[in-house]
Amino acid sequence: MRIRVRVRTDGRFVRRLHGLLTPGPTASYQRRPAPQADVAEEERDEYNLWQSANRLVQQIHDLSEDFPRGGAYPLRAGLRRTAISFAVLIAQAQMKEDTGQQLNILGKAQVALAEFEVQIDLASHRDLLTTVQLRDLFGELVSLSRQLTSRCRIVAERAARREEPKAPPLVA
Repeated sequence: MRIRVRVRTDGRFVRRLHGLLTPGPTASYQRRPAPQADVAEEERDEYNLWQSANRLVQQIHDLSEDFPRGGAYPLRAGLRRTAISFAVLIAQAQMKEDTGQQLNILGKAQVALAEFEVQIDLASHRDLLTTVQLRDLFGELVSLSRQLTSRCRIVAERAARREEPKAPPLVA
């Protein structure tokens, strides 16, 4: 299943997403390999968070295919929409250079993750997910929450380093 997201921007966002993909031997695209050891740790963290968000989108789409077509449709659509918006928010945060904007978007991603948790809980109460599926999803959510919290901390520390007051030059 292929998911298409159209975003209107100045083109930087689209170029960044294309940088995350490499053309495969067929007409489709494959994920690029993980960054090498010489790449900064911060970029690896960004890549891992983005990759985990995309894995969550795929997992949700696969699981929600089995939902009954009747009254569970709004729940299926909500789960899919929330998973996609979470992945898009992660990608948008990586595109922003201003740390304040990054923290704002990452905060929205945390809200989307909390909303996602409520929707999964509702699906479990309706017996739409098995115990194994729930365990896997909540394990993925805990992992994403830790990665997101870590990313917020890194961005906040970077903002604090930039805003440190400079000492006035010594006059001899």
